[in-house]
Amino acid sequence: TQAAQLAAWIGEHSNQRNVHLIAMESFVDASLLKNAQFSKDPLHPSFRKLFGKNLGFSLSPVFGGKTSQAEFELLCGEPAFGELTGVEFNSFSGAAANCLPGMLERTGYQSMASNAHNPSFFNTPNAYKGIGFSKMYFPSEYVDPSTTYLHKGDTSGEMGYMWDGEFFQQNLDFIAPILKDAQHKPLFNYLLTIYGHVPHLINKEKRPLVVQMRSTFKDQFLEWAANQMYYRTQAVADYV
Repeated sequence: TQAAQLAAWIGEHSNQRNVHLIAMESFVDASLLKNAQFSKDPLHPSFRKLFGKNLGFSLSPVFGGKTSQAEFELLCGEPAFGELTGVEFNSFSGAAANCLPGMLERTGYQSMASNAHNPSFFNTPNAYKGIGFSKMYFPSEYVDPSTTYLHKGDTSGEMGYMWDGEFFQQNLDFIAPILKDAQHKPLFNYLLTIYGHVPHLINKEKRPLVVQMRSTFKDQFLEWAANQMYYRTQAVADYV
């Protein structure tokens, strides 16, 4: 009853605009390290120009290995305490949990989740269904190709993880016809990236190192992470 009342309130006050939410796994903000000095801003200029001083800051509930905890907090608005199991997603059976995507579905939205990784991790299909996504997509390398629009593309030299720019472009190509349809339902479009894991391997042919560490203490992995940040923020800016 409470969920129905809340959905009714959202429906009454909503402007029915499309909503796009991007969660970036393994995104290391090298600019937060006070004593780390770099040859240039690790944030790409297009990202800096687009967002300027309008950047906020939030703390992830976990550091490493449990991305679904951050997803749970983003999508359900509840702290991920891990009280029932190691990660909240493992508690989902697919039954409705009245989280944001499900609430929006009740008000006429179509809620769509695109995940750049393997659905076998963190009980994701059941969790996404319970959270309220009516449609979910994973790379064809992990699922029946007829059920998805995603494919990993060239992942050479970068631990086999799908590049953010490739992921974003495929999503744009997929949703473009939906957004052009004047009769389309408003869209809640959720994306979870996977690129950027430790040790932050970067294919230098595709993404040359443009940021160098200038600190007395040199750390190759941090330098790679800073360069990943540079290219990843460019990908986000291009997508937006």
